[in-house]
Amino acid sequence: MKRLFLIFLLSLTVLSLRCQQTGNTLILPEHAVGVTGGINLSFFNFKPVVSQPRMPIGVNVGVQYRMILEKYFGLWFQLNYDQRGFKTSLNGKYIARGFDYIELPIFAHFTFGKRIFRFHFDMGPSFGYMIHESEAVESELKELSLPVAHRFDWGVTGMLGFEVNTAKAGIYMINVRYNSSFANVFTRSYQDFSLSTGQSITINAGWMWRIKPKNGYQAYDLRAKGRDL
Repeated sequence: MKRLFLIFLLSLTVLSLRCQQTGNTLILPEHAVGVTGGINLSFFNFKPVVSQPRMPIGVNVGVQYRMILEKYFGLWFQLNYDQRGFKTSLNGKYIARGFDYIELPIFAHFTFGKRIFRFHFDMGPSFGYMIHESEAVESELKELSLPVAHRFDWGVTGMLGFEVNTAKAGIYMINVRYNSSFANVFTRSYQDFSLSTGQSITINAGWMWRIKPKNGYQAYDLRAKGRDL
């Protein structure tokens, strides 16, 4: 999985450079900035396996910047505050751990549709740093009360979404995102866990505003005449 992650990063870099160099074939780039907010449903992959019948609900809010470089391709950057964690129980008693991150997802953005209504698929690496942790314990699951060993997080994120583009009120969107972390939160050992990586499903809404380029909105005029995005 990590090897595929590195191959994806290399492919993303090459494709980005290609988009910047083929100036004669580019539609005028679309730049936009905005905000995003929603909820997280999270859980952890543990080895040995730990039952997690309920996923805790957290908050995901942040700012975003997107640039569409070619007809169907762009790059999308977000900086988010992200709440994750897990809940489990034993003999009717529970333990809940919460982890708050500052995260930076970087997406390869693929868009489909007309100028007003668009669907998009996005995928890329995500990097995060844990800034806070919390714990609520009723049971004696000492293994799940282990101290955090690694605060830096990295993984892969995929996202599907739908957006409505308006001329005067900006871009409105709804997204569903899945994040899979590769970094273990707890120390890997034979006595405790050989795997402790976070997973989350995020449902959010966002708003973006186009940044006017120096040479105007020529690309949008062309699309209005029949060259859809």
